[in-house]
Amino acid sequence: MEILPSIAEQMRITMELTTQRAAMIGSKTDPYLVTDNCKPRFA
Repeated sequence: MEILPSIAEQMRITMELTTQRAAMIGSKTDPYLVTDNCKPRFA
């Protein structure tokens, strides 16, 4: 099973939603994703 395309799509969606939210609140900084606290599901 090829998991990387699925991960890439989910990251793209998450970044899109993050960017939209940053625009709604008027954030002047670039949005970024933090993955330090994520646990791998496929370990």
